[in-house]
Amino acid sequence: MLYQENGTWMMVAPDSKTMKQTTLWHRTWTLLVSYAAASLFFITTLLIWIVRYVIRDIRKTNNHISSNLAFIASLNSIFLGVQVIYGNNQIVYGYSAWYIWGICTLPLISALIAVWVLIVNGAKLITGERRPRAAGKILFAVLTLLHTVYLFYWNLLPIHYS
Repeated sequence: MLYQENGTWMMVAPDSKTMKQTTLWHRTWTLLVSYAAASLFFITTLLIWIVRYVIRDIRKTNNHISSNLAFIASLNSIFLGVQVIYGNNQIVYGYSAWYIWGICTLPLISALIAVWVLIVNGAKLITGERRPRAAGKILFAVLTLLHTVYLFYWNLLPIHYS
């Protein structure tokens, strides 16, 4: 049950505990959907890159396929897989050094690559060279940086464990 007290919305839970109503950003389903959407985005990007690479290899063409975006998607997909399989199980007992400084560093490395992609494609956008492709890569890099900020906010990066 929700009620307003001194201008703040409060909620009474089934066990009669009273708590403030959470904002949309702090609701469990919002957080899970955000994490799942970003994870699905990186996994889908990686799969599309693999399919494009195989098609390019079968056709024997020399069309360039951005390896930076595939590398970013790979790093974030590996992080997701290990986080789901290992990280969620070890949260109570504490994380090992290989997880903290190996796996949790992967999103930071992908963020550095994303900054590089921003710089290179920003220059291409300014000079007018390949504008649609450069804009798409910039969008991808911005989404990568936003995902890294999300992981930072939820203490999933190695700087939070030291």
